[in-house]
Amino acid sequence: MTALLKLTNIAVAYGDVPALFDVSMEVKSGSITSVIGSNGAGKSTLLRSIVGLNRIHHGSIFFQSTQIDRQKTEDIVKSGISLVPEGRHLFPRLTVTQNLIIGSYYNKNKQSVLDEIEFVFQIFPRLKERHRQLAGTLSGGEQQMASIARGLMAKPQLLIIDEMSLGLAPIIVEELFDLMIKIRSMGLTILLVEQDVTSALSIADYAYVMQTGRIVLEGASSEVLNANIVKTAYLGL
Repeated sequence: MTALLKLTNIAVAYGDVPALFDVSMEVKSGSITSVIGSNGAGKSTLLRSIVGLNRIHHGSIFFQSTQIDRQKTEDIVKSGISLVPEGRHLFPRLTVTQNLIIGSYYNKNKQSVLDEIEFVFQIFPRLKERHRQLAGTLSGGEQQMASIARGLMAKPQLLIIDEMSLGLAPIIVEELFDLMIKIRSMGLTILLVEQDVTSALSIADYAYVMQTGRIVLEGASSEVLNANIVKTAYLGL
């Protein structure tokens, strides 16, 4: 598999406070890649940097062999990257369908938008049942589904999801991770940032471990799961 996304020696700071230190990583086309780490490890900063919300101090980011680290966020989204943010950030007083339409903001073809809505309803049939319901009245799991579905409305090649399992019941988390496998089978590439280490590594092809703004371990997900640093720091073994 070729690298769809490649980061080389990325450094980011908030004012004078460093947040990322020479982070390098690749996301292979057609894969699920997980980035795991505790709160404050720099995972969300990494994602925000990929989509242009944080300016990098040095290093480079390439998507489909095109350098994107100086592009505007809107142009990065148009190029085929969609970010599902931590906390869902739905519009609570809009319906599920209205929230989905917002995700297709750059698509001016009405029929194409309707087709894409039907596509995401095939992945998330529960959302189809609730398509007229206000997003703010959905359960936590349904809101996360709606947030992911909205990200898919941009028809991305790379779907980035930040802390998908946060605050959700284990049975819902399991369902969402199964849906990630389904989405990958449709040809999408997924970059998943997670604190739920076991779940993230169970579906990933490749994984990176972050601590205090640095990549401290990488490898096939099975290798990372069995690494001592992961067992002691994240699994309590």
